[in-house]
Amino acid sequence: MDSDKGVITFESLKKNSALLGLQEWSDNDLYGMLKEGDFDGDIGALNQMEFCVLILTESNTYIVHMDLSAMPKAFSSHHSWYLATLSSISDTIHDRSDSLSSSKLVYAYSNAINGFSAVLSSSELKAIKNSPGYLSSIKDMIKSTQLTRTNFSVSITIMGHRRFQTMARML
Repeated sequence: MDSDKGVITFESLKKNSALLGLQEWSDNDLYGMLKEGDFDGDIGALNQMEFCVLILTESNTYIVHMDLSAMPKAFSSHHSWYLATLSSISDTIHDRSDSLSSSKLVYAYSNAINGFSAVLSSSELKAIKNSPGYLSSIKDMIKSTQLTRTNFSVSITIMGHRRFQTMARML
């Protein structure tokens, strides 16, 4: 985030593209992303809400269902197991650092299902499918619904957007 303006600019987006899983995007793609996400017309800058909506629609976030009984005893928690799994399947040597592995992890589930949501490339998703304990995965997406007895629509996100708000503040 551009600390002077309090918005996300092309420069801050480019600087943090690996953190967002957008490292393979060209400058034109990133400019297009800024243009697409700009709802308030301040060309070339996204506020936090614009960024959160855009990153959820543009990223390859998947919900991965894992078999908790397959967790090796060496791990003290399911969260540490998920981080280690993400670290082991990262695309590049650079991505294998703990900070980037944890930035791929969006949320760890432990109530209705055991698993996590993470931003994954297609090759990382393929590798996850071969990981011990993998059960299934589904691409996360924004769902919209029409409310009855109203004349407006409300967007509902499946996974929490708080993670992306935090990332927006870091940019």
